[in-house]
Parts: sequence; C-alpha cells; structure tokens
Amino acid sequence: MKKLIIIIVLTWAGALNAIPSFNIDYAAFRAGEGTFLQVYTMIQRNSLDFKQTDDMLTAKYSLTVEIIRDDSSLASWTYDRTSKAASADEISPTQKIPEEASFRIRPGEYTIEVSVTDENISETRRREMEVVIQDFTEDKLAVSDLEFATKIEHTGDASGPFTKRQLLVIPNADRIFGEDLITAYYYLEIYNLCLDSLGKEYTVIRSILDQNRKCVKTLPDKTRPQNASSVVEADLFSCATLSTGSYYLNIAVIDGCTGERIEVEKPFWVFKQGEELKPEPVLTYGVLEEKIENLSEEKAKQEIEYLCFITSRSENKVIKKLELSGYKNFLLNFWRNRDMTGEMRFKYLTRVDVVNERYSTPMRKGWKSDRGRVLIVYGEPDMVERKNFELSGGDSEVWYYDQIEGGIIFVFYDLKGIGDLQQVYSTKRGEFIDAGWVKEMEERSQGLGLKSLGIH
Repeated sequence: MKKLIIIIVLTWAGALNAIPSFNIDYAAFRAGEGTFLQVYTMIQRNSLDFKQTDDMLTAKYSLTVEIIRDDSSLASWTYDRTSKAASADEISPTQKIPEEASFRIRPGEYTIEVSVTDENISETRRREMEVVIQDFTEDKLAVSDLEFATKIEHTGDASGPFTKRQLLVIPNADRIFGEDLITAYYYLEIYNLCLDSLGKEYTVIRSILDQNRKCVKTLPDKTRPQNASSVVEADLFSCATLSTGSYYLNIAVIDGCTGERIEVEKPFWVFKQGEELKPEPVLTYGVLEEKIENLSEEKAKQEIEYLCFITSRSENKVIKKLELSGYKNFLLNFWRNRDMTGEMRFKYLTRVDVVNERYSTPMRKGWKSDRGRVLIVYGEPDMVERKNFELSGGDSEVWYYDQIEGGIIFVFYDLKGIGDLQQVYSTKRGEFIDAGWVKEMEERSQGLGLKSLGIH
C-alpha cells in the first residue's frame, strides 16, 4: 500500500477560497520506445472533511485520474486514501498531500481529468487540463517536460512511490514557492545526446524569467561529460531573492558534439507574506474577480465566444446551457483554473484585439479568420514569409514557429482570389490540412508540391 505523504508548503494568501482544493500538473518522459505520462495532484489537507473515529480524526477520499481523447476514455487510475490526525490542531492550510498517477501513452493531444471525492460528505471536485504529449522516438536531441518538486533526494529504491532513476521526486503540482518553501527543485530528462565524438561535454544553461519574459536571475551553467545518450538534470535553486509574482524556469541544453540546442520552460509562482503582487501594469488586468465582475453581460458573453479555441469538451457543454446571468461566473472559474494572476487572460484578450485590428473585414471579425485563430492560440510567429506565386495562382503567407514541437509552419493561401487567406497546411500535430490544395500543388508543380512555395 502506498504510504500517504504530507508536506508543508506555503498557501497563496487571499486565494485559498478562490481556487479548487487541489491543483494538478503533468510531465511526460521517454519510456523505452514509448512515452510515460505522469499526472500530479496536490490536495489541500484542510479542505477535506475529518470525522471522529475512535480516538482519531479521519478523512477518507478517492482520487481518480482519467485520460481522454476524442470523447473517449483511454485509461483511468483510481485510488482510495485515508488521512488521520490526533486533533484538529494537526490539520492546517499549509499541509498538502501529493499524489502521482502514471500512464503509458502515445504522442498526441489529450485531456486529463482529475476528480477528488470526499467520502465523508460525498462531495466531488473536478479539474481538467488539455495537454500535448511530444514524441521522443525521433533520433534528435530532446528533453522531457519539466517537473517542479518540493524535494529531490537519492534513494536506493528504483520502483517506490515518486521515484525516477533512483531519485525520490516529490511533485509540487501547485508550483508555488515562498517563505515556507524557499527552495525550488526541478527534474528533467535529456535524450539522444550524440556519442560520436569522445571527450565532448553537453551544457545546461538555466535562467529565471519574469512574466515579461525578461531574465531576472541566471543560475550557473553546467557542463557534463557526454558519455551517455540519456541523462537526468535534477537540481534546485533558491527563491529568496525573488519577489512575489509569476516566473518561468527556462532551461537550454546544448549538445557538445553536434552543437544542437533545445529549450524547455515552465511557469511557477512565488508568494511571500507581507509582499503585494505587483505585476507590470501593461501585462495584467489586475484583480481577476474585480475585472470580470465589472464586465457587462454582453461583454462577458463576447469574451466567452473568444474562448472557443481553448475551451475543453466539458466546458463547451456547460457553455451551451449557460443563461446570461451565468456568464461572469463561468469566466471567473475558467480563468481561475488556468492562471492565478490574470496574466494569461490579458495575453489572450490582447491577441484577440490584435487580430481584430489586423484581419477584420466588413464581413467578418479578425478573430474568426484562420490567421486570427492561429495567432490567438500560438502567438506571434517567429517569422512570416509573404509571397505571390504565379504557379500557385494566389497570395500566400508562411508562418514559422521555431519553439513549438521542434519547429512548425502554417501556410495560408488566397483560395478565392479575394484577399482572404485561409489555412491550407500545417506541420503542427492535429492542425488542419487541405488535402485538395496539397494535391493541386503537386499536380501544378509536377511533384514539387510545397517546395514550389519555398517550403521544405
């Protein structure tokens, strides 16, 4: 039976009643020829209902983790848990219970749904997260997802709870650090380092970025002998000099043999008692509750329409049943589940404003256009090529994103010859491809296909 672990972490003051009683996170790792998905849950202990049983206070709960794709449940994991305390004094808001569920999974897009049922009061709370699982089987430099942890230490047990590569890694699904948890641990795996040359070293470059993506702290670079194709990068850093706010841990790995470089990053938060959250004015709407409450019902309805690109299946079902009076409450819950600071909401709605200005026509708002949708979902591209091709017969734009899935493109083409560029091709997994247009390009270019557009 898995031993119940309780850790003490700092709770984000003032946000306790505004967020669910547990948070979730995930990370995917290579496992042989496949992928190993780990889903992390962090349950706030004092949100459970404790009943007197004999001479102890006892909370009973069940945890279910489900992996969903295309409306079908692919796998699920359920476990019953018990938490005991001698008295109410032993139960505090700073106590968190970490959980970890593991699945073998194929690369692709999935929904993770986690539910916690308090058996004492028959109350169930759910959270879900849309994830993209990358493919580690390609023979090129790759890294796993980052996992934040409250503790990492060596252990002789290679198969116990929370263990990877003979390391005990206690996950921090909250990703919140502060005075009571001033040290942040992280775990990362590096794959496919080149072993063709002897005496080479790989380099790990680490930096902490603020919410503006400006570097606020650099951690010492690390060089290691390149004597294995797969290695672990596990370390810690202090949050003592970081003020209350949101940050990103960015890690770059450079192969000393090939010079190939790959980056990974993940957000985390720092909270310290007595410090106010002071985000940059240009990057925040301020207090989330206040901003949403001040929306008119029509504005709230419009914002919900804008969210159609990122809402989950279950959220779409809720939206269909909403009445006008329920729009604000939906928005508040939607953004709380994704972001504590309002930064994500601001960035998303800013992108909506940008595309409405840039791509609107008398017949359609910019956010409803193909280019508008892609910019809203993925952000500004790293490079845009605008071309007019006699061969293809119309204007085209090729958008390049260098940091997504190792580099992806989107091709937009004026199919109707009226200046309305529509998405016809993309290398992003799961994105739309116009098979008829691709076939036509093959026929017109005598087998050159997209190469006739300068796309390789």
